[in-house]
Amino acid sequence: LRGKSGDIRFYVTDPAVNTTWEFDPRQNLNDRQLSKMATRPDMIIYYVHRLREVLEANDIHDPIIQVEAWASLNGRPYQLLIDPDYNLAEAPEPVLASYDWIIPLQTELFAEGDFVPIEDIED
Repeated sequence: LRGKSGDIRFYVTDPAVNTTWEFDPRQNLNDRQLSKMATRPDMIIYYVHRLREVLEANDIHDPIIQVEAWASLNGRPYQLLIDPDYNLAEAPEPVLASYDWIIPLQTELFAEGDFVPIEDIED
């Protein structure tokens, strides 16, 4: 694992008034923190839970928080990292387990036949 890059967007819905808006995490994260979080589901869920606490403290009760996170691993095409329809505000705190809101890697790094056996390489 050498290279990860990602992009992330947070969408908050106030169920009391059925209003959805995009929340900008740069309100309280710097660019480096946001870049690191964009490819780390564990960091994303911690951030979502903190955001839920802040929203509830501001009278937005039981907010729905959905995340659209795209990631690229080692030069692969970008793919969704997290199910964008999942309400992460209700997701459990992460432990060493798998979660249905994390989308498995879809693209192999190398296709069959991409490697040449070392003995076939000429000097």
